[in-house]
Amino acid sequence: MEQGRQFYAAKQYPQAVEAFTRVINSCRCGVQVRAATCLCKDVLAGIEKGSLRDELKKPCICSAKSGRRCENPTHLDAFDSLAATHEKEDRIERSLICAKQMVNLSPREPKAYLRLGKVLRLQGLPNLAYKTYRAGIDLVEKKHPDHRLLSKLRDQEVKLKHMMRVDPLVKLPFELICMIFRQIDFRTQCRSLRVCKNWKSVLEGKEAEELWRIQHYSWTIRGPKRPVKIFKRYAFFAGNQVTDLSIDSCKQFGLDSAKLSMISSCCKQLKHLKLRGAMATPVVLVDLANIQFPALETLYLGIGVQVAEKLLIRLLQASLGIQEISVFDLAGHSHFIKWPLLKKLKTLRLASGGKIMLMIGMSELMRRTPNVETVWLDDLGWACVWGHEPPSWQHIRSLYIGDSTYISGDPGVIPSDEPLPRFRAANVRELHLESLSPWTSHYYSFRDASSIPDQLEKFSIKTRTPLDMIQFERILRPSFTSKSIEELTVTPFPCVYDKLESEEMDWFKGDSLTCLSLTGLTLEAGRSIGSADDALISIVNRFPNLRCLEIDKEIVQPSTLAKIVSSTRVRTIYHLSSYLMEEVKGWAAQKYGAEIIHGYRPSPAQHPDRPMLSLRLAQSLRRPREN
Repeated sequence: MEQGRQFYAAKQYPQAVEAFTRVINSCRCGVQVRAATCLCKDVLAGIEKGSLRDELKKPCICSAKSGRRCENPTHLDAFDSLAATHEKEDRIERSLICAKQMVNLSPREPKAYLRLGKVLRLQGLPNLAYKTYRAGIDLVEKKHPDHRLLSKLRDQEVKLKHMMRVDPLVKLPFELICMIFRQIDFRTQCRSLRVCKNWKSVLEGKEAEELWRIQHYSWTIRGPKRPVKIFKRYAFFAGNQVTDLSIDSCKQFGLDSAKLSMISSCCKQLKHLKLRGAMATPVVLVDLANIQFPALETLYLGIGVQVAEKLLIRLLQASLGIQEISVFDLAGHSHFIKWPLLKKLKTLRLASGGKIMLMIGMSELMRRTPNVETVWLDDLGWACVWGHEPPSWQHIRSLYIGDSTYISGDPGVIPSDEPLPRFRAANVRELHLESLSPWTSHYYSFRDASSIPDQLEKFSIKTRTPLDMIQFERILRPSFTSKSIEELTVTPFPCVYDKLESEEMDWFKGDSLTCLSLTGLTLEAGRSIGSADDALISIVNRFPNLRCLEIDKEIVQPSTLAKIVSSTRVRTIYHLSSYLMEEVKGWAAQKYGAEIIHGYRPSPAQHPDRPMLSLRLAQSLRRPREN
């Protein structure tokens, strides 16, 4: 035994193996070194099942003689040393056989479980190693509660307890499993089927149908090889009751009329359908009678997806309960005469895709959607022919008019009576107007003061030239007087510095405003606002509850932003030159928890399927992404 230890210390492992083997084979109990494990007892299976005691009681009829016990400590020490030597030689399987023999030889000896646990950890089995230490503690402490190695065994158990890998789908209740999987995206959920058999059986079970009812096929580099087969499989997991379907790239998915018909047959309960495609090769869906979604509530057709007008009308006729329509690539001239009456429609978004300017029958659209509350329009021409009874949106609360929208009344001339869409001004809470829209230029010259909303909560206007003071006051003063305004965007800001300090602008202040976005403080052609820093501080001081400020590319000093953060409640500043102010950004974040962000504040104009924005996103990110 001593000779083997000397060989081990000198790293002469083959000679050490021979010495330890001679010691083991010379013991009178007859248990010798083996090259194979016992055929009658499975120690690891007993440990895994928590029944090691019963496993050790089984009789052994093979040549391993694992039923014999030995009280000779040298015999056990020799097995332990031999196992350690095999570990040094990287012969883990031989070391495992020796460790199993140690457990059979002396099941009440901690040294056997310490060695077996170490070997299992070397094999990358921390869970089984933990159970080995636990089983050893249970067997040893009943007969030898004061054993000197029992504390070491407990220490190893505590150490591995933090490394235990527990399958959550086996241990957790199904309600918690559903909560976990709702936090991951659909692609990750599909990949989870390949983790192990337990995960696959749980995710394919009847209880998991709800997890598969929301499906989002995102853009990938390679794309699905058999999209129809994949969709049918995942729809089957949902019990053919998919309620929410989103396809980022119709071209990559291979979507055509036949596949859309297949989707409609598999998804009778579909409530939300979102299709997006490549702008270069738009997908044209032709008319088919069997494409129907009777439960549809939301229809979203992004850039590149052009739907034949007959098919769109059929979808709407079969989905009279639809609440939201978004079409960003309208095809042909849309007069909406054949549209059904959509009484439940609340949200409407329309755009022409940025390729050609389309004329839409605005008056007929308003008649078909009388209860709409949110309207988003861009790149469209409005044919406003009212007749004797002009239609109106009586319930509208949010209106966005893009910068490429124009109005057609009498040939090229807007008549004296207001040819604009009518709505109940008292209901409007959000109004967003872009710069190039003729509707914008006529909005702030209304002759009827009652048509100006006086309860606006969010208002944005972007013009090429600044508004004059009369227009500025006419639009905003009612909302400031009612103390309803919360978010304001004015580009460019109309007031010069001396006018800002005059009594005429006393109405331009209040406690309700929490977010302000403005530009035009810097010197421009024909305008002089004085010091941009002084003007900015003066404007911010008018609103004591201001939390968010956006100043675009305005040239201001870092000390100005520092003064705003330290003396006001502003904690978020959007500034496109903030990358030059790293010192101020760090100081504001550390002392006040404020953010100075390089970028734009989110707005309705930054819609991912807006034509120009989608083009920029596609060029920079390879595909349009959600905001």
